[in-house]
Amino acid sequence: MQKIVIVIEHFLPGFRLGGPVNSVNNFVEKLKSDYKIVIITRNYDFGLKKKKFPVNRKVINDNITLYYLSNFEFLFGKLLIINKESPDFLYMNSFFSLSTVSVLFSFLNLNKGKNRTTIIAPRGELEPEVLNLQKFKKEIFIYLLKIVIKYKNVIFHATNQNEELNIKQIFSLNKVILAENIPNSNYNLKYRNKEEKKLKIVFFSRIVPKKNLLFALETLVELKNIDGEIEFNVAGIIENKDYWNICLKKVDELSSKIKFNFLGEIEKVNVIGLLSNYHLFFFPTLSENFGHVIYESLSCGTPVLISRDRTPWRENDNGVFCANLNNKDEFFDIIKYFLYMNQKEFNVQSNKAYEFSNKPEEMNIKLEKYYYLFSKKLK
Repeated sequence: MQKIVIVIEHFLPGFRLGGPVNSVNNFVEKLKSDYKIVIITRNYDFGLKKKKFPVNRKVINDNITLYYLSNFEFLFGKLLIINKESPDFLYMNSFFSLSTVSVLFSFLNLNKGKNRTTIIAPRGELEPEVLNLQKFKKEIFIYLLKIVIKYKNVIFHATNQNEELNIKQIFSLNKVILAENIPNSNYNLKYRNKEEKKLKIVFFSRIVPKKNLLFALETLVELKNIDGEIEFNVAGIIENKDYWNICLKKVDELSSKIKFNFLGEIEKVNVIGLLSNYHLFFFPTLSENFGHVIYESLSCGTPVLISRDRTPWRENDNGVFCANLNNKDEFFDIIKYFLYMNQKEFNVQSNKAYEFSNKPEEMNIKLEKYYYLFSKKLK
């Protein structure tokens, strides 16, 4: 049985990092019966360095071995674990990480001539919008990685077509395998009451500029003359307090017809329960590599309103509604469309969202790509 070693900054039982944790956990759960899997991670959740997980340093469950390391050991000791485990595949779940650069240089030098494949998963970090943030630092990382990938056994894992194109343009290579994210599954469609002129909207994400909560609030502020009532609930980790304070100032400008609530952090096990209480998930994000929360919303029958061309998701009579960030009128129209829906009309949209996200045949196709990813031996 072949072995995969995965290096990821934070992992379960943590949940604050969001999508990357879901992405890795979902494919690990599907592959664990056919591969020995080793996960090397930190022993605390994202942003909670002083709050350690109540787990042993090494945990073994089925074919999965987890190493929960202190920050020091994660930075300086994981190389010893990687070489001790002697994997067939080394999967680095990040691109712009000091950990990725140090491991790749050391791992490849220590293992010259061995038939191992190193896989780099950028997870959206090579999108143009993201590259413009801390640009000089990222150019240095790219320069170093261009040196590393000259080794014949280094490939990239892209999770959507845009990411595949970005990787090929930056590195001028074809050693890229496209395997889309495997989402969570097996959720139930929950009935919810919908009255005309009453709308419950939710925003759930980390509170940072990229997720664009401020835009959502600005949009709702401009809906001053609506004939109806809107409840807008926000949930998520306040990662950027300065940005959150700006958002709170915008909350003060909301019409009396729009009620605002902040729900705080939501643990992973409660996400579906949260999303399934609303009529619309409003998420005008600036950029998403996949957007697990978008899938989770659809999978419990909650339609989504997202920014056009900033995620892999597209409108196709499927519960997905897209609008241009440069045109708030498009957002206004969709929000009003949902506001004035009756029960029958909402049920139609809710069913479309649920049916679109629950297709076993598509899940099998995605899974096949992961078996291909972890069988490729480039020479």
